[in-house]
Formats: sequence, C-alpha cells, structure tokens
Amino acid sequence: MTPPIAQVGPDERLEKVGEIMNVVDNVVVVMGEASLTHRASERALDSETLLVYEDRKVLGYVSDACPLLLLTL
Repeated sequence: MTPPIAQVGPDERLEKVGEIMNVVDNVVVVMGEASLTHRASERALDSETLLVYEDRKVLGYVSDACPLLLLTL
C-alpha cells in the first residue's frame, strides 16, 4: 500500500530507528539502531509503521519484519 502523503509535517515527532543497508526492487533492508533504553534487537516496528527520511520525505510502510540476524565483524 502506498502512503497517502509524500512528506510529514514539521510538527510530527521523528525517531531514528536505523540505517538503510540495501534496496532490492521494492524491499528495503534497515539495520536497527539501539536507543538509550533498548538494544536494537528489542526495537521491533509494527506492521504498517510509516518510515520517513531525515528530510521528512516518506519512504513507505513496514510490511514485514525478518527474524533477528546476528552480525559478527
């Protein structure tokens, strides 16, 4: 489903949830980011959460979440 808006207003509170890691067709992979109170793995987003860029332009909705993947660097 395409969001009905192209940009959110300046009065809307934004919260950084992660970084875009990859884009494949219409699928975006976002690596979660920890907050002051939660680890990244504890911050699941609900389906249909609206995702926006820092400039407030709309990216789209969360449609599905994949299971936790552990990265070893």
